[in-house]
Amino acid sequence: MSKIQDTIRLLKAAKRRIRYPSRWVRCLYAVNDDNHRVDPEDVTAVAWCTIGALRNTAYRLKLDYALPDAAIELARTIDAYAADQDNAVQMVQEYNDAPSTGHNDVMPLFDETIERLQQEEKAPC
Repeated sequence: MSKIQDTIRLLKAAKRRIRYPSRWVRCLYAVNDDNHRVDPEDVTAVAWCTIGALRNTAYRLKLDYALPDAAIELARTIDAYAADQDNAVQMVQEYNDAPSTGHNDVMPLFDETIERLQQEEKAPC
């Protein structure tokens, strides 16, 4: 698989992980059934923020190398000028955690990013 295909695969799988509102959180990477903070990769995690879902999925699918690109591509969907990994992670976290952002805003973020990457992959050089 190409780098872009792995990034798309990671984005699709992370989106599935938080597809239900009950599996998505703000302000924490992940929580368990008792709503306590846990690492996103923890087996007791039941809900994740956007970055937490990416981290968990990258870990489980052994796609850690695709995590920076996935974060950058999500950030570029939020703001076309997102350029580096640190800025991208912070931008995605701020978007996810904003009081005005809901689960119904996060799902289209994944969809738009995946669609854009699929179009870029099909485009001639």
